[in-house]
Amino acid sequence: MAPGIVEYYEQRNGNPEGIPIVHIGINLQAGQDAQTDNFIRQAGFKIVANDVNRALASRFQSSGQPIFVVINGVASSPSHKQWEILVNQSGYGTTQHPIDAFRAAINQVRAAAVLPPPEPPSAPAITVHPQSQTVISGASVTFAVTAIGTPPLSYQWQKNSLPILGATSATLAIENAQAANVGEYRAVVGNAVTSVSSEVAVLTVLSPTAARASLNEFRRLADGAVEFTLRGEPGRSYRIEVSSNLVDWTVLGSVTAANVTQAMRDGTAINFPQRFYRAVTP
Repeated sequence: MAPGIVEYYEQRNGNPEGIPIVHIGINLQAGQDAQTDNFIRQAGFKIVANDVNRALASRFQSSGQPIFVVINGVASSPSHKQWEILVNQSGYGTTQHPIDAFRAAINQVRAAAVLPPPEPPSAPAITVHPQSQTVISGASVTFAVTAIGTPPLSYQWQKNSLPILGATSATLAIENAQAANVGEYRAVVGNAVTSVSSEVAVLTVLSPTAARASLNEFRRLADGAVEFTLRGEPGRSYRIEVSSNLVDWTVLGSVTAANVTQAMRDGTAINFPQRFYRAVTP
């Protein structure tokens, strides 16, 4: 055992995969200290445990003969399960057998793959911020935020810096927006590293009764087109209609007011000696 197995692998620093080989002996004979010591020296064991009641030995063999067992102790080995029994030999036999069988079993155990260290978690970063919106009372509003970072990411929407109950997804939907919904909205995105806040998005809700608009400052250009200004509420949509006789009206176009006063143009006016205009709230 000593030259064939113990010293063999000590000289090679383990099996071909570089796995260290640990040799453990068990003493089955109580009161035979001299004989036991002699065997330990011959076999070259470094670790010996008393097993005179055969609590361990009986798991492998019930007879009184010496046993030799090869067990894989490598965790996550791609060749064998950990603690798998590779050889269970009753008796040692000659110096040629079962040494070859032992070596073959030991040599085929492969080391676990060395995995690269895991990437450190990254803090969340917001890539798309929620946008301010202006809507008419009763409309639906959706705010959205997009973020990156090590998952899982958590979301918490706030209104005027206070958390909104149940608003814990990447989007915030408001149905039937009213004056009570007016305010500043933002999302707080977090993970195990830290949390970040989005830019503030302002929600403005306009009253339907304040939809009046006026058309002013008409002037005909040299090419026959007509320019004028629309005065209305920012964020409100208007339909501009035209007529030649105040009876038949057609749609010139629709516009969402970006400012209180907005420039308009009618290129079709070159075909008519007179034109009438009106702004209609859809």
